[in-house]
Amino acid sequence: MSGMKGVKALLFDVFGTVVDWRGTVRRELRVFGRNHPEYDTIDWDDFAEQWRKGYLKATRETAAGKRPFQVVDEMHMERLKEILPQYKCAGFWTEEQLHNLNQVWHRLEPYPDAQLGMRLLNSNYLTCTLSNGNVRLLIDLVRHGNLAFDQVFSGEMFNSYKPNPATYLGACKYLMLQPHEVAMVAAHHSDLTAAKSFGLRTVYIDRGFPEDNINWDKLDDYGFDVVVKIGDTAKPQDGGFVEAAKRVGIAADTTVKSWRI
Repeated sequence: MSGMKGVKALLFDVFGTVVDWRGTVRRELRVFGRNHPEYDTIDWDDFAEQWRKGYLKATRETAAGKRPFQVVDEMHMERLKEILPQYKCAGFWTEEQLHNLNQVWHRLEPYPDAQLGMRLLNSNYLTCTLSNGNVRLLIDLVRHGNLAFDQVFSGEMFNSYKPNPATYLGACKYLMLQPHEVAMVAAHHSDLTAAKSFGLRTVYIDRGFPEDNINWDKLDDYGFDVVVKIGDTAKPQDGGFVEAAKRVGIAADTTVKSWRI
């Protein structure tokens, strides 16, 4: 695809793009609810959304210089303790149990296309995370999901978070590449719009949960170089990154290398 000509590296958003945070966190919370009937009336899907919203608010404030830097594990725990009283379950978990629950973000399951799609893309590009998740969290996710990344880049490495330019341009600098030689891959149009403003190419992956209200009727207005929608393939495992690889000329039967970060 002409829009990707000259691209040598791909930077991947992780939460909601590579791994299914909603599915994993909701599932773990529902298991807890089933095992504790006294909490069976709690809307655990809403609990998961509220937990995540606190993280989003905190990272954006940090990116804008309105909040001191704090790693995402700490943000998640802080937000978890904030919302417990809202759902009338404060005091139920011990500190050890809360820590284990907070670690769910380290064991999020990848989307069905992620493992093969990453290996296909890795055959043609340098592939790296560019996530707000802290370094240890990302390493755990990569190992848990057996994901073919060459490197993890984290907001922690730049003492800020997306969409601060220090993250996008800092990753390009580590790779010794110009921004136009790097493409950002994400399921969030705000992430891609920021990356595009700093000179990076862009790949939009539709994951069915437009967290920042993408306007599908005006999709062309965003100017993304590659767009993969859920309905583009019949099977989930053939979509996402696998379809993205196809769009940039990588055949699905390409021999993929043995890998470990």
